[in-house]
Amino acid sequence: MIEISEHADDQWAKRADTPGVDPHLAWTVGTPLEGISEFEEGRYHPQSETVLFRRGTVVVTVYDARDVTAGLRKQIDACREDTP
Repeated sequence: MIEISEHADDQWAKRADTPGVDPHLAWTVGTPLEGISEFEEGRYHPQSETVLFRRGTVVVTVYDARDVTAGLRKQIDACREDTP
């Protein structure tokens, strides 16, 4: 089971404006991203326009999707194109 750090929960509250969606759900339904260097895994959540990052079993932070590296932005753009 994935846990959400206090920091990630705080960042979610600041960056996600999606009533009824919490970081657990966003992680579960998010699209995995490749090429994550600082973290073990990242997932893009299109409804909130955020990227959640995991180390071990803990989501440790949440970024605004517009504030990620150029390489991740390309993957996010591809996800947006695939979303109906």
